[in-house]
Order: sequence, then C-alpha cells, then structure tokens
Amino acid sequence: MAYEPITLVGFTTSVLAIISCVFTLITLSREWRRRTEFARDVIDVHRREIGVLGHILEDSRSTISATAAVPEAVLEALRMCEQRQAGLQKLLTLSALEQGNSSNWLSINLRLPLLEKDLKRRYKMFRDDILLLRTLCSEYVTVYETARRVMFRSIDSYCRLRSERQHLELT
Repeated sequence: MAYEPITLVGFTTSVLAIISCVFTLITLSREWRRRTEFARDVIDVHRREIGVLGHILEDSRSTISATAAVPEAVLEALRMCEQRQAGLQKLLTLSALEQGNSSNWLSINLRLPLLEKDLKRRYKMFRDDILLLRTLCSEYVTVYETARRVMFRSIDSYCRLRSERQHLELT
C-alpha cells in the first residue's frame, strides 16, 4: 500500500512536533529544578544570615533597655526592625521549607523560585534596617557615655573646687 506524499509529510511533521514538545518539556523541567535548587541554597544562606541579624537585634534591644532616655529615632528603628523580622519569618514559614514535609513537595518546588525574589527583597530591607539600628545604638551609646563622663568630670571638678575653697576659708 502506497501512502500519498502529503500524508507522509503530515505524519512526519506531527511526530517531529511531538518530539519537540517532549524535549521542550524536559528542558523546562530541568531549568525549573535548577532554579528550585538555587532558590533553596539562597534561602538557606539567608536563614543563617537572618540568625546573625537576629542576634544583632537582640544586642540592640538590650542596649536600648539598659539606657535611660532613648531617642525616638532609635525606638522607631527598633520597631521597624521587629516588623521586618516578623514579615520575613512569616514568608519563611509560608514557603514551607521543612525538608521532611513530603506531602507539599510539589507545592514547595513550584513556589520556591517564585518566592525567592520577595525573600531577597525583604531580607535586604531587614538587613539595612538592622545595620541602621546598630549604627544608631552605637552612636547613642557613644554620646551617652561621653555626656556621662563630662558630667562626672564636671561634678568632680566642682567638688574639688568647693573643697579647695572650704580649705582656704578654714585657713
């Protein structure tokens, strides 16, 4: 039985189109898998860095609570850091990064590359706010300590002067 050339061309074209689609799907799935693995690595790095930034936030909190009159700018920076930290933790929780949760495997692998940009953006804002808070606390402590030393020196000088005057009056 002889096939007409147009049927043979149509059949060959269909087979090539199916093969092309299969190769495209394989390539896209490999690319998505690569992006997912990269997103996991980025998120793991950010998680570790968020831990360090959390320690800086705690140190700043203890510095603020140990001093008397804290400027409003420092308190506002602390509130911003706490809000950013809460939003970042919420995003990390929403991303369901727990490795052992296999029931959400498909959902996790589909969402990770999409959440990566938002995580990077929020992380950078949190990091910048923490660094600002650390700088403000450092400057405030420096100014506070300097003012305290000047005040103690002034009191000491006044007491010495008064003591000398009393000593001179007695003699």
